[in-house]
Amino acid sequence: MEVRMSWRERDRQEALQEGHQEELQKGLQEGLQRGRKRLAAVITHQIERRLGPISVAIGDQISELSEDQLERLGDALLDFATPEDLTKWLEEL
Repeated sequence: MEVRMSWRERDRQEALQEGHQEELQKGLQEGLQRGRKRLAAVITHQIERRLGPISVAIGDQISELSEDQLERLGDALLDFATPEDLTKWLEEL
């Protein structure tokens, strides 16, 4: 009887640990996603300050970029002189 209880206890502990790991992973993914969205918002704001308002379609395209692509766009936007420069950069992805 004691052996069965210790197995049950071990199984319960393993299940709890797996649940904690899943929650940690989920939290990490959500945090990364929020960070990427925030980066996209900041870069969009910078683009609009430099070039003026952008279309919803361009804004949507920017919001779908990966973190790496957003970082590259953040660097590239310093060289943009016209909205067409942004459009061309996005087309070249």
